[in-house]
Amino acid sequence: MAAVVLVAGGVTAAVLLTGGGPKNGYGAYCDVLKKADQNSALKHLEITDPTAMQTASDVIKGVAAKAPTELDADWAVISGYFQALASGNTAGLDIDKFKSAWNDAQPSSKKECGVDMTILR
Repeated sequence: MAAVVLVAGGVTAAVLLTGGGPKNGYGAYCDVLKKADQNSALKHLEITDPTAMQTASDVIKGVAAKAPTELDADWAVISGYFQALASGNTAGLDIDKFKSAWNDAQPSSKKECGVDMTILR
């Protein structure tokens, strides 16, 4: 199980990923999502650590690249958010837009891949 804690603009979002197996044609997406879930670098993420944020951004970018068409827009938002955090260019980041995209991606990721993406706070 991987937990990601994001802090931006005084807002904390903890993200929990728990894995399962691929099914229903989501194979490549599920594979990369499961690898992200198992990535120890994402277990506790400090947004003030540029190296850690770049690693997280690269992992999320990889997931976004394999996302099924119906999740493209959501993963573009998620990936863009992580890229902005990694670059330190956080002006205009919208935590609510990020949460909405994350929550939109969650049901099919759990149903199709067995990966539970839960924002705790």
